Amino acid sequence: MISKEKAMTEILALVEAHNISLEELTSALSRREIEANKGDAFTLTRVFSYLGGIFILAGLSTYIGLSWGKLNSAARIIITLGPGIICLIIAFTMALQTVRRSSVAILVILSAIFQSTGLFVAVYEFSNGGGDIRVAAFIIFAVLAIQYGLIFAKVKRTSFLFFAVYFAFGSFTSLCSVLNIPYKLIEFICGSSLLALSYGLQRTPYNSICGFGYFVGSIILLWLGFDLLWHSWVEILYIAIASFMLYASTIVGSRSMLVTSAIALFSYISYFTSQHFMDSMGWPICLIILGIVFFGIGNLALRLNKKLAHHDSIH
Repeated sequence: MISKEKAMTEILALVEAHNISLEELTSALSRREIEANKGDAFTLTRVFSYLGGIFILAGLSTYIGLSWGKLNSAARIIITLGPGIICLIIAFTMALQTVRRSSVAILVILSAIFQSTGLFVAVYEFSNGGGDIRVAAFIIFAVLAIQYGLIFAKVKRTSFLFFAVYFAFGSFTSLCSVLNIPYKLIEFICGSSLLALSYGLQRTPYNSICGFGYFVGSIILLWLGFDLLWHSWVEILYIAIASFMLYASTIVGSRSMLVTSAIALFSYISYFTSQHFMDSMGWPICLIILGIVFFGIGNLALRLNKKLAHHDSIH
């Protein structure tokens, strides 16, 4: 390791060799300090943005809860839908002015929560509690998906894309339910579509939403696989499904998909052994074997995680 004195000697030699003045050296060091302070300020801004959003949501929710019984229909709609529209307008304006992403994202989240709530309240108040809620959900989610999609097309912010996608999925699911399409088919379409969409967005500037997409999509497909095979004579094939999802997580480079697949594999092996070996004398041996299998799967997951890290470093 180079000593401090030797380092100072080399620095002085470089300063003299390149005719660097004291003012230039001071300016360069000041710029580094400013950049470091900018990073700290950004972290602090993000924390306060999150706290601000939480307090706004808590305050409005508390006020609505306390005043709900005293309000008429129009007031209930305004007090729930109004804040959502205001937050959306402010978020859109800030996005056009290229304000920090964290501040805009908090406002977009608040707008999505209050707008969807307010629209459901409006439908309930105008329909006097009657009608099919699935039809209302289809219309509301479709309107919100179009709204956030159009705004995303204008400002290109990931938070708007996130809600455009998930409101679109909500609208599609509601429509399928109205049309009495089998739930298993709906689950397969939504789960596989989320994985495909996340993979498509992975190499774009909007890839920050891919982790959540992989997480939700893999959970849907893993649950669907268990639901289809449960209590059938080929139920043990669920291990193959979970293992394939584990392998697929390395192909797409998703840690969230890796975690859900590993948990599903662990859970099914525990369930299978408890169902078939709990009352037999071989149960202790099964536990030992299960432990060895867990160690093996854990070691495999560790290797897969290293492979994911290598995948991230390449891309």
